[in-house]
Amino acid sequence: AYTTMMNGKIYVGAEYDFLNNMMSVGLVSKTSYNYNHWDEELTVGYNLRPCSWFGLSASYSLISGRSSSIGLGANLRIPPLSFYVVSDYTPVHYSADGIPHKISAVNVQAGLVLTFGCKKKKVKEEPIEDVLPVE
Repeated sequence: AYTTMMNGKIYVGAEYDFLNNMMSVGLVSKTSYNYNHWDEELTVGYNLRPCSWFGLSASYSLISGRSSSIGLGANLRIPPLSFYVVSDYTPVHYSADGIPHKISAVNVQAGLVLTFGCKKKKVKEEPIEDVLPVE
């Protein structure tokens, strides 16, 4: 018989937008349990959306209580296409020889998204009728 334990992860996050949703800041906590060991990752993010077709993002992660990596991203949206490039776990600490340390992976992704039916529906405004309480 062979048995193995499943690894558990808990994500908790919040985002606050301001300046009419042109900017936002967020915080995400990721707690994982692997082989009788708990790991914690805390990420702070900033998003800039100056217009509906362009956006930038930046994040900073603390992994297991140590400052470890930054993330950067950009997206360009011209309906029905959306193009993005993001980088996560980009090393912050380097040795004297230029070799990154305190991090075990680098993640870079680029993609093209096709979106159909992306028009917003107009909300009909209904007149509000006054309702008097019945005595």
